Amino acid sequence: MNIELHHVSVNYGEVQALADFSANFRAGEITVIIGGDGAGKSTLLKLLARGIKPSLGTISGLPDSQNIGYQSADSGTWANLSVQGNMNFVGTIFKMNNNQLHERMHSLVAQAQLDRALHRSARNLSGGMRQKLGCIMASLHDPDLLVLDEPTT
Repeated sequence: MNIELHHVSVNYGEVQALADFSANFRAGEITVIIGGDGAGKSTLLKLLARGIKPSLGTISGLPDSQNIGYQSADSGTWANLSVQGNMNFVGTIFKMNNNQLHERMHSLVAQAQLDRALHRSARNLSGGMRQKLGCIMASLHDPDLLVLDEPTT
């Protein structure tokens, strides 16, 4: 199913963060949003992740919140939790059973080469490792839509 935005605007009080934006995102494709600081990229991604609602316009085709994975620009990790603790917490939020969680977790951690850091707290990871963990957490429940805000920061 495609996601369609029709003349969407977002206002934060008197500040217009996104103005009259229309787009069509096709299922199964990777789309990259680029633009300058303050252009509305993060606002658009928050709309797609159902984190905010448009002030004007319509959005159709978005999966329900349980089928969306979202990584904020700051990685979205919990500093006091270990790598494994972060993933367990996310698995609990998305009601993953233990077998499903551990299978998916170990696969993604191995791909991201974070397997040696499972017991390290997120605060003790390098910035790149924290971003990898955030991406894993966003995709852990195998969402229909994955929204990553500055995943390579």
